[in-house]
Amino acid sequence: MLNEIRDQLRSLDMGPVQYGRVTSNPEIWNYIVFGRSSMKRVGTSKTDFNRYYTVVIVHEDYLPEGTEVEVKKALETIKGLKLSQDDIQYDYTVKKNSNTVVEMAILTFVEVLKGYAL
Repeated sequence: MLNEIRDQLRSLDMGPVQYGRVTSNPEIWNYIVFGRSSMKRVGTSKTDFNRYYTVVIVHEDYLPEGTEVEVKKALETIKGLKLSQDDIQYDYTVKKNSNTVVEMAILTFVEVLKGYAL
């Protein structure tokens, strides 16, 4: 699943795609970071889980209109992955040693795992 997510995000050509964390920021802060965020048992079965993935879209100034929709559409082409019911969150920071504001959109996707034995 992680390779599929990475490949779909890279196909969007929205800048570098990193897993987990960015260890050194590129000169221009237009990139995507993704990773697993949690896994939760669902229903009454001991083997049914939902695994959650977080995708953070980072962009200097502001995200271009429709960026979140592009990411959603691309990732929902992956079998078994869909946008969760969680709200899309936005966060802001100022790029170090500059006056550049950076906007981030945080999307959560869910993968349903039926009969998953831990």
